[in-house]
Amino acid sequence: MVRLISAGLLLLFMTNNAIASVEYSRPGQVTRLITYNSYGDGDVVFRISEPTASCYGYWLSPTDSGFKNSLAFILSARHTNTDVAVGGITT
Repeated sequence: MVRLISAGLLLLFMTNNAIASVEYSRPGQVTRLITYNSYGDGDVVFRISEPTASCYGYWLSPTDSGFKNSLAFILSARHTNTDVAVGGITT
């Protein structure tokens, strides 16, 4: 799900794991983007310049709902140096 917030854009990733809480970062730029073609059928990991204390990287899996839209969003933010705030689900 992609939502507009006052400080920038928020990207929230949903997983099939039990949800303990959602931890949100401050707005920052995408600083690193890694793809794994032989792990999980194309999983993507990215980092932002303002990570939270307990989550310095974010994982996208092609089996996640909204994977293609989320990946397009992250790629766009990376190429345009747009600040994003990311919500990561902790388990």
